[in-house]
Amino acid sequence: INMRRSIILLALAPLTMGFAPSFAPGAVRPQVAVSQAPTFAPLRTQRPAVVPLQMGKGIDFPELDAKGLRIGIVTTRWNSEVVGKLKDGARKTLLELGIEEEDIVEFEVPGAWELPLASRYMAMTQKVDAIVPIGVLIKGDTDHYDMIKDATTAALMDLQLNTGLPILCGVLGCHTMAQAEERATGDTNHGVWWAKTAVEMATLRNFQLGKTGKKKSVGFGIFDEVEKVGSSAGDKKGFF
Repeated sequence: INMRRSIILLALAPLTMGFAPSFAPGAVRPQVAVSQAPTFAPLRTQRPAVVPLQMGKGIDFPELDAKGLRIGIVTTRWNSEVVGKLKDGARKTLLELGIEEEDIVEFEVPGAWELPLASRYMAMTQKVDAIVPIGVLIKGDTDHYDMIKDATTAALMDLQLNTGLPILCGVLGCHTMAQAEERATGDTNHGVWWAKTAVEMATLRNFQLGKTGKKKSVGFGIFDEVEKVGSSAGDKKGFF
C-alpha cells in the first residue's frame, strides 16, 4: 500500500508544482494573469504663461481750456531723470491747453517726503488753482519704500481735503526703474494725465466757488490772510 501511495504522489507532483509557490533558488514562478485596476496620472494644474501687464490707453478727458488758470508743479531731485520726463509732459500739456508760461509755478525739493509740505507752501503763497506734485519711488530691499510712499500719498490727500485745493497724486511707486520709465514716456506719460486732471479739477473748483472768469483770484479760506501779509512785505512769493 505504501509503495502504491508513493507512486501516485510522484505522478501528481508535476501538476501540483504548477500551482504551489516555489521558494527554491532560481525557481521560476508560473505567470498568472491578474486583473489590475486602471491607474491614473495625478492631476496637475497647468499654469498659464506669464504675460507682461499691458497698460491701457489712459484716461478720457473732456475738452479742456486752461486759459486764466495758475497751476503749480512740485518736483523731486530723487530719480530726477524720470521725474524730469514727467514734468516735461505736464508742462507741455498745460501750455497746449492754453495756460500762460508765467502761470506755471514750479518748486523743487529733495525727495518725495518733502512734497506735501512744499505743496502746502505753494498753496499758501502762490494763489494756484491746482498743484501737481511729482516724484518717483522705486521699491528696494527694505521697508523704506513703503514708509515714504504711504506717508507721502496720505499727506497729499489730507492736504487736498483740508484746503479744498486740487492736489494730484503724482507719485509713481514702481518695483523697477523700467516700470517708471514706461510710465514717463510716450503715450503713457503720466505727467500728461496729471496736467489734464489738474486743469479739469481746477475748473470744477472755480466753477463751484463762483470764481470762473476771475483770473488769479483763486485764494482760499484762511490762506487769504497770508496773501495780504505777504503783499505788505514787498509781495514776495515762494518759500519763507
